[in-house]
Amino acid sequence: MAGRRFVKGAIPVLLHPERLNQPLGWRKPRRVFVCSLADLFHEAVPDEFIDHVFATMALAPQHTFQLLSKRPERMREYIGKLSSSNRIWPLENYWLGVSAENQRMAEQRIPILLDTPAAVRFVSCEPLLGPLDLRKWLQPPVYSGYEGTNSYEYPPLDWVLVGGESGGPENRRLVEYCCRKGSPFGPPQREHDIYRPRETICETFNRNECQLFDYRPKPQALEWMRRIRDDCQAAGVSLLVKGWGGPKPSSGGRVLDGKIWHQFPRQGGEQLAMEG
Repeated sequence: MAGRRFVKGAIPVLLHPERLNQPLGWRKPRRVFVCSLADLFHEAVPDEFIDHVFATMALAPQHTFQLLSKRPERMREYIGKLSSSNRIWPLENYWLGVSAENQRMAEQRIPILLDTPAAVRFVSCEPLLGPLDLRKWLQPPVYSGYEGTNSYEYPPLDWVLVGGESGGPENRRLVEYCCRKGSPFGPPQREHDIYRPRETICETFNRNECQLFDYRPKPQALEWMRRIRDDCQAAGVSLLVKGWGGPKPSSGGRVLDGKIWHQFPRQGGEQLAMEG
């Protein structure tokens, strides 16, 4: 499944049924991000195609499949039917997630995700576009929060991913121009460059880290990221910081306060917080 070319202002969904059986030939266990550049639960994807995807996951228990969607309503409806008709669901090797780039999307999508059967449930806060308070979904009891209905208790999130905008407009990025590597001043002036000495702009960021990259986190973005990290730590929820983003995915690096946060749920009970 893919869709990268715009046609009349939209990206059409392209299905590749010939690729669906590829995971069955991989002997070494691996993590598989299903439809990494698309959405399996897009309205243009027929149920028969989704059936084949889930059949492949069931036949390849050695792999872990990660499904991320912006359409949790269809995801819940589809998986709910599977769970009600088959006792083996949910499978232990598939993880479900939703995108939540801001608080409004988190409020809309996370409760539906938590109402969907899955071995692991996660939220991807990428690209992060504003402050996020995830605390009510990180620690039990978690309630649906639907207005006008009964409030049901659900298990909390298992995993949080967060990252910044790569490419795109400057006002959506989590980083700002810092300085050339090894030089306290920026290059010749160009659009969006910040033309200040390093010592005046790196007061809230580790200077050694700043020397490695041309871009540094904006002060407010640093607070957004720290809050998500602190909330995950307090709740014992795994956190993966994918990167700060920028003009390129690697422009700002992945380091947050001296560490690379690269944690996965259910990895022998161990969580990794690697030194940067």
